[in-house]
Parts: sequence; structure tokens; C-alpha cells
Amino acid sequence: QQQTEGCGVAAQVDCCEGLTFRANLIRCNLGVQLGDKEMAMTAFHDVVKYEKKEKAAGRYTDDSCPDLDGMLECFFGHRDYDGIDDDDIFNALTFMNKECNKDGPQLK
Repeated sequence: QQQTEGCGVAAQVDCCEGLTFRANLIRCNLGVQLGDKEMAMTAFHDVVKYEKKEKAAGRYTDDSCPDLDGMLECFFGHRDYDGIDDDDIFNALTFMNKECNKDGPQLK
């Protein structure tokens, strides 16, 4: 965030937001793998907020960029995550992680 204060350069802001998004994806996945619900859910909400902002701006499509927002819609039937308990979201993320990694955990 410090990079973007006062600079007003859209490319720098976009770059910073994109890197923050990627870092939050990693935090979300790591939180799920470690069973750290607080880490995972904080990162999840930041990731979904970014994805929704990018979709609204027409820069992010479900076809070219599979996303947490779209994947979890399959579990809940909608994308209003403010109305869903974080425990339920965390359980869905944990299920997806276990199903995708049946050969064992990614972290060693």
C-alpha cells in the first residue's frame, strides 16, 4: 500500500493490487492446509473482494481465470459470502483441498 500512496500511477496501483491478490491466494491456501481458519478466512475475503472488483471492471472472466468466488458458488448456490458463516466457507475450502490433494499434503 505504501507504494501507491500519493503516486497516482494506475499501473503501479494495479501491480500492487495484483501482487497483494496473489499473496492472499497463497495465505488462503496455506491457512487451509495448516488448519488456520483465521488466516484462511481473512485472505479468502480479500481474494473474493479483489475478484469481484476485477469482474465488475471487465478485467477478470470466469472462463480465463478460475476463481474462488466461482468455485464456491458450486457449494452454496450463490456468491453472497457475507451471508455465509466462515466455518461453512472454511469447511468447503478444506474439502476442496483434500479432494484435490488425495496424494498427500502439498506442504512437507
